[in-house]
Amino acid sequence: MRTRSTPYNSVDSAALFVDYDDLHQALSRQVGDAHEAIERLIRSVSTSICGRSGVEVVSARAYADFSVFDNGSTVQHDLTQMGCDPKFTDSSVQLNAPELQLCVDAVRIGTNRPEIGLFVVITGNRPYLPLLQHLRASGKQIVLVGLRLPPARDLAGLGNSHFVDAARLLTASRKATPEEEPMPSFGPGLSTLIRDNVEHVEVEDFAGLEALRIIEEHFGHYDEVYLTPLLRKLTEELDETSDDPKTVIADLEKLGAVWLEKRTGYPYDYTVLLIDRTHPTVSRIREEIASADNYDEDAYSDDDQFGTESREPMLD
Repeated sequence: MRTRSTPYNSVDSAALFVDYDDLHQALSRQVGDAHEAIERLIRSVSTSICGRSGVEVVSARAYADFSVFDNGSTVQHDLTQMGCDPKFTDSSVQLNAPELQLCVDAVRIGTNRPEIGLFVVITGNRPYLPLLQHLRASGKQIVLVGLRLPPARDLAGLGNSHFVDAARLLTASRKATPEEEPMPSFGPGLSTLIRDNVEHVEVEDFAGLEALRIIEEHFGHYDEVYLTPLLRKLTEELDETSDDPKTVIADLEKLGAVWLEKRTGYPYDYTVLLIDRTHPTVSRIREEIASADNYDEDAYSDDDQFGTESREPMLD
């Protein structure tokens, strides 16, 4: 299996916004040198997401109270040298100042720089959903690179957006040479998963069909699904008379609907489930879910309740 990326056909330039504060807090508990890891992540994102798609990064900013770091001056110098503008935010005034300033700058640039079509937010554990919703409503393409991505149910309103596991980029970039920067794992719309010589057999048993529905409804925004939370969700949702979730997944794998892969993780290795969207049963279930969603929107829309005046999502 390989992942093939599709370039952003209608985008020429991109802006990067790095929540350095959040990344440092998350990575300092996992790696020896969080600063080095963040710089490596920024380079990897710039190269693999933007560079290889022919998109020019015209603005890159990193947000933190650099005065709290022992080597704060060195960090700012290194960021500047790599083309990323360090933005000092005073945490003594407000603890989440980096997050707020990042949002303010992203909205301002989105308004004042219409030529920038792609906005990339690099973060640790902060999801930035209100900001992403605003940018999408403004017609921008968005990529969220994070160590902990939001649940699929929270991403339903973001349309054709892309979500990249920062831990995988860090792990891959640690092994790659500068000429061999890793290609990221993107969300739907930017990658196509291809498998050769796989036999597709229709899924007919109830447990298998329900498992596929649960996967699509709760995790359908991802190309890869972490196995542990998926098994937990299947245990909650499947009928008590159904087989053990691990057995259900194994049966689906035999029928060619899904497959499992091992990943080298940060800090632990893990297993992911991938869905074969060319499988006939998977395709049918996806169409049924999409049709049901469209019916719900037609049957009860915001315009019916609030009128037809144009509204944009508000930033918290």
